[in-house]
Amino acid sequence: MDTFFKRKVLIILLTFLLFFFAEATVYLIIFEKFYAEAVFFELSLYILLLAPAFLFKSNKITIGYTTTILTLSLLLFAVNITLDYSSRDIFTFQYLNQVGEAAKIFDWDYINWLAILVFIGYGLLYLGGIHLIYKVLVKGKEEDTMKRYLPKGSILCLALIILASITQVGSYSLIEKEYSESEIFGEMSGYQIVKYLSRYLKKTSMKKYGILNYSLATVQSPITTTSKEEVEVDNEDTNPIPVTDTYYGLLKDYNVIEIMIESGNSYLFDPYLTPNLYRVATNGIYFTNNYSKNKTNVSEFIGINGAALSNVQYYDGELPYSLPNVLRDYGYTSNYFHNNYGEFYNRNSEMVKLGFDNINFSLDINPDRQWYNNYNGNYPLDSETMGDILYDLAPVDSPTPYYSFYTTLSMHGPYTGQENWNKFIELGYVDKLHKAIEEGIWENPCLDDPIEVQNQVEMIMCETMDLDVAVGMLLDYLEVSGQMDDTLLVMYGDHETYFSIGIDKPLKEYVYNCDDETYPGQYETMMFMYNPLLTKTYRRENEISTLSYAYYRDFTSPYIIVPTILELLGVDYNPELYTGVSIFQTTSPVDNVFYSNELCSLFTDKVYTIDVYGDALYQVDDIDSEYLEAFQKKVISLLEKIDRIENIYMNHE
Repeated sequence: MDTFFKRKVLIILLTFLLFFFAEATVYLIIFEKFYAEAVFFELSLYILLLAPAFLFKSNKITIGYTTTILTLSLLLFAVNITLDYSSRDIFTFQYLNQVGEAAKIFDWDYINWLAILVFIGYGLLYLGGIHLIYKVLVKGKEEDTMKRYLPKGSILCLALIILASITQVGSYSLIEKEYSESEIFGEMSGYQIVKYLSRYLKKTSMKKYGILNYSLATVQSPITTTSKEEVEVDNEDTNPIPVTDTYYGLLKDYNVIEIMIESGNSYLFDPYLTPNLYRVATNGIYFTNNYSKNKTNVSEFIGINGAALSNVQYYDGELPYSLPNVLRDYGYTSNYFHNNYGEFYNRNSEMVKLGFDNINFSLDINPDRQWYNNYNGNYPLDSETMGDILYDLAPVDSPTPYYSFYTTLSMHGPYTGQENWNKFIELGYVDKLHKAIEEGIWENPCLDDPIEVQNQVEMIMCETMDLDVAVGMLLDYLEVSGQMDDTLLVMYGDHETYFSIGIDKPLKEYVYNCDDETYPGQYETMMFMYNPLLTKTYRRENEISTLSYAYYRDFTSPYIIVPTILELLGVDYNPELYTGVSIFQTTSPVDNVFYSNELCSLFTDKVYTIDVYGDALYQVDDIDSEYLEAFQKKVISLLEKIDRIENIYMNHE
C-alpha cells in the first residue's frame, strides 16, 4: 500500500473515530448513555459524509474536507451541550432564524466548560492525530503514486456509499416496523417517522437515531403527513363547540384584557408582597395547577392563537383563527402592547398576521424611555409601562368592544440589573421584602443556597412586586372608569425563571432543588381569570364559598385560554383548530396534557414523557394505572391534533 493511500485511509479513519467518541461524550452528558439506540443508522451517516474524501487526489484537500465536517459537527455537539446546560433544550436548525435575538441576550455565563472541552479537546486530538500520521505512522513522499489513485478511490467511495445507503434503508425499514402498530405512525414510511419525531419529539429523535441524523431531519422542510383534502376546515360548520347553557355567551360583547407575565413562575405569587395579584386570584378564577414551558414568543402566540406553529415568528401564512381575527367579525377592535422592539422575534410582522388593529412597541409606547436592546436586567419597569399604556389598553371611550393583549417585560432575566435594583430600593420594594423576611411573612426559597442565588430570588421578587403595582393600576382604573363589570381579565405566565447568568445553573433549579428537566413542578406558572359575573357564576356552579378561592384545580396551560375566551364570549368555533380544551368543556383530568414546543415533551403535573409510548421519564409515586393509561391515549391523540393543526396552516398559506 503506497504512502498516499495509507495516509488517506488513516486520516479518514481518524475522523471517523473522533466522530464516534465525540458524539458518545455528548450522549453521556445529555442522556447518560453511550450512544444512540440505532447506532448503525448514525454510523452510516458518518460513512456517507466521509466517503467523498476518497475522491480527492490530494491529501491536503482530504485534510481540509475532514477538518471542515469535523469542526461543524463538533460545533453542533458543543451547541447541544450548551443548550442542555442552559435550558434543557437541544438544537434544531430552525434556531438559526433566531441568531439575531440570541446575540442580543447572549452572556458568557451560558457557555458550559464541557461544551468547550468537547469542541477544543477533540479538535486538538484531530490535529495531534494528523501529526502522528505524517510524522510517525507513515513517512515519505506521495507524489509518485497520486496519478494512479483516482480509479481506486472512486471504487472505494462508491462501495462505502452503497454500504451506507443499504444501512440507511435497512434502518428506515426497522423504524417503520417498530412504529407500525402506532395510531400515529401506522401509515408513515421510516423516513417520515424520523421527520415527524425530529419535529415534535426532538429528544426522542436524537436519543434514538443520533445527533447527525436528527439534525439532518430538522434542516429539511417538515413532512406533510396529511393531505390537503383531509385538513380542509370550515370554522362555522365542522365539529362546532358544544354549547354549554351556563357559560356559553355568559360574557357576550365584553371587553377582554389578556396579560402575559414574563417569567411568571407560581412561586412568585404571594398574598403580602403581591396583593393585587392576590386580589385577582381571590375575586376571580385561580388556576392552581397551571404549567407552561416555552420561549416567550411561543407562549405569547399560544395565548393569542390557541395553537403554536413551528418557527412561529417566521410563519408566512394567514392566521384566521387567532383571537383578533375571529373577534373582528364580532365587532371587536384589538390592541397589542409590549415594551420591546418590534424586530425582536419578528413581532412587527407576526402581530399583523395575528390581526391586531393597533400594535405598540417600545418606540410607540414611550419614545423617551428607550433601553436599546440591552438585555442586562435593567428594563423599563412594568409599572412605568402601565402608566404609559393604561388608557389605550383599556380605552373607556371605545365605540366597540375591545381585545387588548399586553406582554410584560421587567421580570425578564437576567436577575442582576443594578439600575433596577436601585429603583426598587427607592420605590420601597426592598424594604417591604426584607420586612416580610424579618417578620416571617415571606421566606426566600433558596436560604440554603449561595448568597448570589438568594439575591437573584430577591431581584425577581421585587420585579414581581412592581408588576403587582402595574396590575393594581389597571384594576383601579377599570373600577373607576366603570369597565370592570364588562371586562374579562386574563393573566398567565409564559415560562419558568430559567436564567443562569451570575450563578452556575438556572435559578429555578435552585428554587425547586432539582436539576432534572422531567420534573413538571418547576414549570408551574401563574394563571387567573377575573370578571365579577364569571366568578359569581363559577362559584355557584361549583358550590364554592365566597370565603374561599374560586379554584380551578384540573391541569391547565396557556392552550386553554383562547377556547375558554371564545366560549365565554359566545363565539362559534371549531375546537379542532385549537390545541387546548375550554375549561368548561373538559371531561377528564388529562384533557389538557401540555405539549412543550421548546422541550418537545408532553406532561401534566403527574407525569412527563418525550415519546408516544413506553415508560414515562417522571411520574408521581401515587399515580394510578387508570390515569397513566388515559395519559398515554391522550398523548397520541394530542400529537395527532397538533399535526393536523400544523397541516391546516401549512395547506392554507
